[in-house]
Amino acid sequence: MENFEKWLVENKNQINPAAYGLFEDSLRCMKFDIVRPAYLMAYQGMIRHIRDVIVFGERPNAFNEPAWSAILRDLTLDNPDVKWDDNTYDKIRQGADRSSRHPKVLNMPDEARNKFPYWRELRNVCAHNKEYILLKAHTITLYAFIEQFILRMSVEGGLQTLLNQLDEFYNPVLTPPGKDDTELLKRIPSMVEIGELKPFLVDVATIRKKYHVRDFAAFFLKCYDTLTEPYKDELKRIIEGDEVLLGKVLEYDPERVLTFVNSPEKIRKIWLHDSFTMFFKGSSIVAHLMEAGKLSESDKEEYFDKVLSRLYQFGNSWNEDDWVTEVFKRHGLLKKFLNEYFDVSFTGNTNNMSKICHSVSFYASMMNCLDVESDDVYVRHIVEVFGGPYPYTLRDWFKGNMMSDNEFATKLRQRVSELGLEMPKSIETAEIEDDEVERKD
Repeated sequence: MENFEKWLVENKNQINPAAYGLFEDSLRCMKFDIVRPAYLMAYQGMIRHIRDVIVFGERPNAFNEPAWSAILRDLTLDNPDVKWDDNTYDKIRQGADRSSRHPKVLNMPDEARNKFPYWRELRNVCAHNKEYILLKAHTITLYAFIEQFILRMSVEGGLQTLLNQLDEFYNPVLTPPGKDDTELLKRIPSMVEIGELKPFLVDVATIRKKYHVRDFAAFFLKCYDTLTEPYKDELKRIIEGDEVLLGKVLEYDPERVLTFVNSPEKIRKIWLHDSFTMFFKGSSIVAHLMEAGKLSESDKEEYFDKVLSRLYQFGNSWNEDDWVTEVFKRHGLLKKFLNEYFDVSFTGNTNNMSKICHSVSFYASMMNCLDVESDDVYVRHIVEVFGGPYPYTLRDWFKGNMMSDNEFATKLRQRVSELGLEMPKSIETAEIEDDEVERKD
């Protein structure tokens, strides 16, 4: 009963005022255990609302003007000779018999249409058969039915009704741009069958595009955040199963990878393949997976190896934002760089020197992420790399950029001294010394 009361308040603007008053009276009776009037008013409120749905709806294509006018005359409230409630029931049931030549007046699920004889029978025994034991459970069941189906009923279909409302809402001529659409999205469970959710959302996206509202991923995420179960689960399934849609969602909000990607196989595919080929913000997506503990240590090794290899081979710079850099730093990216790319065994190898000279941008961007004050390994590697055979272009860059920064140079000398090491002369001298081995290479 509390659920129905909450639903009634949340959807007040969509319910006929007279019907709303009857529903309120029904709830009051229920609270005082006045069972029969509670059921009667709930039933009458339902019929009154549906009557207005027909009267104020657009004429369906299946009816010509005279036929539709005749239906409306049967539902008039002004003529005491017209039994509008019985006639409304007849219009609800019209089309239930598939062999009938009469088209449906109202669109609704068959399970809902076929339930109306039961509700009417209860209403009749409630009013006329005092020996029939009517329980509060009967009314509560009717409440649940009203809550589930009544807003989906319309002469053009609940889904189409909501699409029409959204079309008006997104039309900048009718609605100021930027107005919040949350209240309309909250109507989805009441007006759209769960099996219709995907085509409905595609239609809404098309409407938004028509009015140049193109934040496609943001719209789907807002729907996900607004919907409740089971619609939320269904939308999650839709996003997970559509690779293009999932890609747009993760591009827009990389953290949502934790919501929409759960299987180990899909997680591996994202960090090993998709983050390099499909996503502009691939590194951010992987960073969120790392922070959530979705990658093992061997996974991280494999991922960082691929990241560094691609940067080195193409001579590209590391251009990720500060948060991604800090996450990768904590999980071992820079440690791997120092041990595999800025190590004397690699930089001092004459077979690598030419390539290193063409990849200075890669080295520069990675070394700018390191800190000589806190990273002893970095300090030791600087001493070792520039203390022996070294790629001259890398040495020139380090000396001309890093050592020209007085603050950095002072900190480096201090740390070298504290570690009992000696500054390489190649980066301390005023002039760049020729290195015959390097020049020949």
